Amino acid sequence: MNTVIEMLKELKAQFQKFSEVEVQLSSVKTAEGVEITYEGETLEVGTAVSVDGMPAPDGEHTLEDGTVIVVAEGVVTEIKEMEGEGEPVAEFATAQQFAEATEKITGIEARFAEMEKNIEAITKMLGATIETFEKFSEQTPEPAKKPVNTKAADKDAKLAELGNFFNKHKN
Repeated sequence: MNTVIEMLKELKAQFQKFSEVEVQLSSVKTAEGVEITYEGETLEVGTAVSVDGMPAPDGEHTLEDGTVIVVAEGVVTEIKEMEGEGEPVAEFATAQQFAEATEKITGIEARFAEMEKNIEAITKMLGATIETFEKFSEQTPEPAKKPVNTKAADKDAKLAELGNFFNKHKN
């Protein structure tokens, strides 16, 4: 039984670690003022970038400092330093793309909040289950030891009783 309790405790610990994970997010703004968020401290090639929680649209995006990042499937594929003054290479997103991204983000945030609630509920259930197992294991006595061959012993005892009965009533 201890192994079940230990396994449940380990499972609970894993859920707690999952719910305690902290992610460091950083952000930059485009020349149009749209905030691009990414994980970590440095924006570099290979970094996943998002706008309001959704992968950033594919294409070239000019940042406030004039740097141009090229994004494909939500990941930075190239960083171009702006040489001197110049015009922005491309607009970040259309109003419709921004509205669609905002709508998707709202849905993702709702699902994420629901997952957090589910993780909390599972963690509480695991804690309650562990407590129940521990109480049960404390209250459960060790199994009584029975003779190895109880059927044979019972049969011998009954035969002895029957023999005694006949010996008493022979007369």
